[in-house]
Amino acid sequence: DANGDILAISGSVQNVILSPRDLVDNIESEVKTKDEFGNPRSKTAIEAEKESKLQSTYDLIADNLSSILGIDRTEIMTRLQKTKSAYEVLAKKVEEDVSDQVRAFIEENKLERAVYLTDDSKRYYPYSTMASQVIGFVNSSNTGAYGLESLYNLDLAGTNGKIITNKNASGKEMPSSYSSYIDSINGYNVHTTIDSTIQMYAEKTLEEGIAKFDVINGGFCPGMDPGTCCRLGMASSPDYDLNDPSTIQDSVLQSTLNKIRNTSTEEEYEAALNAAQLKQWNNKTLNTTYEPGSTFKPIVVAAGLEEGTITDNSTFVCTGKVHIGDWDIRCSARSGHGTQTLKVATGNSCNPAFVTMGLKIGTEAYYRYLKSFGLMETTGIDLPAEAEGIFANEDSFNSNVVSLAAYSFGQTFNVTPLELIRAQAATINGGYLYTPYLVEQVLDD
Repeated sequence: DANGDILAISGSVQNVILSPRDLVDNIESEVKTKDEFGNPRSKTAIEAEKESKLQSTYDLIADNLSSILGIDRTEIMTRLQKTKSAYEVLAKKVEEDVSDQVRAFIEENKLERAVYLTDDSKRYYPYSTMASQVIGFVNSSNTGAYGLESLYNLDLAGTNGKIITNKNASGKEMPSSYSSYIDSINGYNVHTTIDSTIQMYAEKTLEEGIAKFDVINGGFCPGMDPGTCCRLGMASSPDYDLNDPSTIQDSVLQSTLNKIRNTSTEEEYEAALNAAQLKQWNNKTLNTTYEPGSTFKPIVVAAGLEEGTITDNSTFVCTGKVHIGDWDIRCSARSGHGTQTLKVATGNSCNPAFVTMGLKIGTEAYYRYLKSFGLMETTGIDLPAEAEGIFANEDSFNSNVVSLAAYSFGQTFNVTPLELIRAQAATINGGYLYTPYLVEQVLDD
């Protein structure tokens, strides 16, 4: 994060691999073809001893690895009986304490050709759910699947090292010989603009708001430095645990899934589970559009002041409603606010006053400001899958004063939260429309 706290880090783990083919070859090499007197043994005796040794070794491996890895014994036996295979992945991303047990078992029973460990890495997220939709996660192949993990995957991933070994004519490796050795290259470190403390408060505020107003479909809480448009926080709900991204955490989503599980087919449940996962991975701040309502009004004030159609000394009369075309647009104060200055009308979030402001600006100028504030385009933030606002086309808007009236208090059009907060930043930073960003720098070790 912005303060150097680790949001995501990779650690070394091991994969446990079986080689049934090499196990069979090893057993065959151990079975003697002659007796102690040098006489040839019968084929039946050789095969019987081979089968006995093979079965006892199978039992040894299945019993011990089942206990160490927590894998069903039957599954291990099924893998062992694939005698033409030299590469059966039994367990992925095994932690050090478990891999040490596997290694000790291999060495104690001299099973180096039958069972072995390969190096791998595993992504760890120390803060669990914090900024989950921003950070994203990696898939089982350590490839970034969502968020910054996906967008900066090539920077973060590094390159695996390789030993290119020789094989004989039958395809068996010759481990004592190799053709070349290629060093691994560490990935880069991505330093974000997210401040963990601000992110924590954003998520806490969002959680409290959802509980207070009994929100069903989650929400969002963005935080931005208006002077640079760097993102100091970006909370979205429902969230999820980055260390276990496929598990549904949100109680509302889980309750819905439980009902579907009890009343639907397995295929329907799987479809519902996939939809729930996508919902929790979704970053509402940039992927969702909504009617901004009164949160849009500062932009109307800024446009009016810039055009000179209103000033600090402008006054507005509110009787509780204003009639536009065939519509009555009402104020939250049904009896009206009376005569108000610009400051008071803005503080009251008075709809009739804002309709008046919008009408003074005019349709053509108003539409131009919608474009100038970047509301009709994506912001260009360094995250994938950004949506953009939904507006009437210019000709339709210019010919409809009712649209102008509704737009003046933030209704009948859609924006993303990110588009809106960028526009709001421009109203207080001197009028600069910046491209928001989440990554400050990318550094090597």
